[in-house]
Amino acid sequence: MTILYWIFFILSIFGILSMTLALLSLTSHFSKKKKMQANTEALSLIVPIKGAEENTQQNLTALVNSDIDTAVEYLFAMESEDDPAFDVCSRVKDSFADRDIRIIITGESKELMGKQHNIHAAIKEASYDIIGSMDADVRVTPTALRIGLESLNQSETGIVYFLPYYEGSGTLGGGLLNTYINNFYNLIFSYLHFFAKAPTVIGALWMMPKELFVKCSADGRFANTVSDDRELGFATAEHGYKNYFIPQTVMMPHEKLSLKEGIKHLGKWFGMIRAEGIFVYIIFALLWNPLLTALLSLSLALFAGADIVYASLLTVSVVVLRIFGVVTLNKSIYNLPLSTNLGMTLIYDIFIFPLLVFINLLRTSIEWKGKVYRLGKHGRIVSVE
Repeated sequence: MTILYWIFFILSIFGILSMTLALLSLTSHFSKKKKMQANTEALSLIVPIKGAEENTQQNLTALVNSDIDTAVEYLFAMESEDDPAFDVCSRVKDSFADRDIRIIITGESKELMGKQHNIHAAIKEASYDIIGSMDADVRVTPTALRIGLESLNQSETGIVYFLPYYEGSGTLGGGLLNTYINNFYNLIFSYLHFFAKAPTVIGALWMMPKELFVKCSADGRFANTVSDDRELGFATAEHGYKNYFIPQTVMMPHEKLSLKEGIKHLGKWFGMIRAEGIFVYIIFALLWNPLLTALLSLSLALFAGADIVYASLLTVSVVVLRIFGVVTLNKSIYNLPLSTNLGMTLIYDIFIFPLLVFINLLRTSIEWKGKVYRLGKHGRIVSVE
């Protein structure tokens, strides 16, 4: 019992240090925005899309309303004209007759992930040497595309990408997504980027040379995975390029999901982490929730009738850290009210996180957009049902 107590105690301290370093690095990165030279290269911006949500038309409208001087073609890529997205994209196209908008019908994705299939097919139709991809649930600021192109001017830059965050409220499931992305995933990503030097990127909005994408997607590497962000980032690094994390955010409107739907949605992301291997998954579970490990340490001390002073101080310290982290991110990164997602973050750490870790512990597949993908190492698709 004493050994377990100290194991969880030390793991919590490591978690505190990791989260603190990630938070400080992220806020420092965003405070050092630098002016880039203008980029006059034309852009082919792809939106891989399946289905239509309440905010889809507004998101696409914001995209084509971008304040950018260079030529941009907007390629809305979907598998079939029967997709509800087709009517939405058609309305946006009709509303902006002066913009270069095309709807690309990519055909059935079959054994491939729909997003990767749509991007891969649309790139064959792209007219320009710089390509980009934006998820349909993202709403860009008017200057985002211009900032992305300017960031590509840096030497040896492969991919440039933005940090996504959720905004809004209304449902428990949507609140879980908000909490996971804003106050959990973005911190993990920042730690991996700044300290582990992992070349993985975030796929909400990215840009890169088309020629480099073709090299990176050779032999089906990009299309045959559910972890497209990971594969694309690692492939560019293997070709000798650096991926640039733009110190700018892109917003995703709150998704109206029930609690059950939110947990199922997060299960996909936990399943992708699990696909990295059981060792990585366990390390992730033990090191990236210092509040849970502090509570476990405190519980063991209470159960054994031991001194609880150190474990109590540790638990209080973690709670203070999490509150400080949420407030700092809301103020410095997301420009949200300071208390946004504060209560949900503590609920997520104590209850939702261990539930997700447990139910995905032996998982070898994920369900997404009506298909079940059985996964191999690093999220490679083994089979589809």
